[in-house]
Amino acid sequence: DDATDTGTGSIVDNDVVLPINVTISDANAVEGKDDYLVFDVTLSTTSSEAITLDLAAVDGSASGGLIENFTTEPIDYANQEFEVSSDGGHTWHLATNGTEVTFAANQTALKVRLAVNDDTADEELTAETMSLGVASVLSGTVDDATDTGTGSISDTAPEIDVWYGSEQTFGHIGQAQTWINILGNVSSPNGVSSLTYSLNGSPEIPLSIGTKFRLLEPGDFNVDIAYTDLDGSPVDDTVVITATDTLGNIATETITIDYESGDVWPDQYSIDWSNVTEINDVAQVVDGLWTLEDNDNDGDYDGVRTAEPGYDRLIAIGDINTWDDYEVTVPVTIHDLNGTLGGVGVIMRWVGHTDDPIAGAQPKAGWVPLGGIGWYTNGQLEINGAVQERELQEGSTYYLTTRVETITSDTALYSIKLWEEGQTEPTAWDLQSLTSHWNVPTGSTGSIALIAHQYDVTFGNVTVTSLPDDKVFTGTDSDDTLIGTDSDDTLIAVDLNNANPGLGEVDNLTGLAGADIFVLGDAAQIYYDDGISNNPGLEDYAVIIDFNIAQQDIIQLHGDVSSYQLMVNGSDTEILVNGQELIGIVKGVNNLDINSNAFSFV
Repeated sequence: DDATDTGTGSIVDNDVVLPINVTISDANAVEGKDDYLVFDVTLSTTSSEAITLDLAAVDGSASGGLIENFTTEPIDYANQEFEVSSDGGHTWHLATNGTEVTFAANQTALKVRLAVNDDTADEELTAETMSLGVASVLSGTVDDATDTGTGSISDTAPEIDVWYGSEQTFGHIGQAQTWINILGNVSSPNGVSSLTYSLNGSPEIPLSIGTKFRLLEPGDFNVDIAYTDLDGSPVDDTVVITATDTLGNIATETITIDYESGDVWPDQYSIDWSNVTEINDVAQVVDGLWTLEDNDNDGDYDGVRTAEPGYDRLIAIGDINTWDDYEVTVPVTIHDLNGTLGGVGVIMRWVGHTDDPIAGAQPKAGWVPLGGIGWYTNGQLEINGAVQERELQEGSTYYLTTRVETITSDTALYSIKLWEEGQTEPTAWDLQSLTSHWNVPTGSTGSIALIAHQYDVTFGNVTVTSLPDDKVFTGTDSDDTLIGTDSDDTLIAVDLNNANPGLGEVDNLTGLAGADIFVLGDAAQIYYDDGISNNPGLEDYAVIIDFNIAQQDIIQLHGDVSSYQLMVNGSDTEILVNGQELIGIVKGVNNLDINSNAFSFV
């Protein structure tokens, strides 16, 4: 009945030609510090043909002229003898006819620099300016060449001091934490109004300027950039720090970052400072200004020292992805304890700063998750809540050893001992703490961080030893028989995830050879204690089969010695809580002293 309908066919031309526009960046220079104004000249897209531009410098309050007249005329910059770089500023050549630059086919970026005259004229406090633009397009096709860049030349501008250099390398051993840190200080006689950074040309990000949390002195800054934000290839990353003073004068500092992903920090690692020339060659400075120190004046470095003691000065060592169980030994020389409000030691299973428990800071100021901290602080030795009164003396050197060993997916055993240089290393740990991680994820790993909080100290040669997986033996919530090895073992026969570990179970523990630790309690609670008054506790206790004082075995208990009594029963010794609750039987030993080194209390 009706055959009049029609259909419409649409043909789309997908050969879209994007416009080619010229963009010219701004540039800043400080007389006496910078030899050139450096502009980035870019095309918005590639061209299949070469494009040649004739550039022109136009005076504002700054006066241009020939370089040959710099010493005889009031000239601020060279307005004709431009130099060009096509490789990001590594090499330069004179522009054709002084002002002409050429983009090769498919090339989109050039750098152009103009010499700055360090004259003796007083330009007062404000910057003098000029502009760079395109006078004409000599060859090729350009749709828009109207953009200009402003060049600012000042006598006084903010000074940016990057402490560890304008070329820095990260990840060359492995990844020690979540972030890289670029540290330094900015200052200006006029006052600094803002500080920003840009990574690989991205939009500028504001930076905090001291003095709060990790930023110690006025002007201190810390650029924290995630490793995942870096390129990770052989191509270097570029960080540009820009400071502006209260009069609008601008200074910039460019830092080249060499980072290639994929390296893994060796799990057996040591630092001999006498072989080191740059700290970041062997570790990663996280916070603070540190210096290599020659304490004995023999011409070789023997440690790394806090040049400016303050809040949590940190140096990270190790791999956040692969380091799990390890022992760290480092000598520490105490120069100034700064009263009592400080600490010095080793952080274990460090992954980097976070927003927990302090959110929104720049640089980040939180420290959770982490594994544990073993350190001397405020007149006592401390590790994850376990403390021991100690007094260290300024001018003395002490050896510090800390250890972390995985117990379960949620807990680890942290240990610490400290002894003065010249003394024999103690065989037993001063303190141990069997604790849950501070929100460290299951299967936790993390590097170490040398920490000096407020104290002025030197850390000596560092030795990190990876621990074998069979050093700690754990049990379940039922009757267990644990048998150690011929090395030093830790035996924990209870289920640490239980609210009352050891309740209702009788466990047998055999350490074999070596200095073994039999754990009957941790920093939080007593094991095998049903908590019922006047109950002898005959349904839950540990039987220690082969305790050997000569091998320096130790029984670890919760709390202090006043809560425990020993009762000899034939050839055995029973361990009682408050004189009535049985929690352990030491077989074949009847000469124990609760106040001896055979027992440790956490």
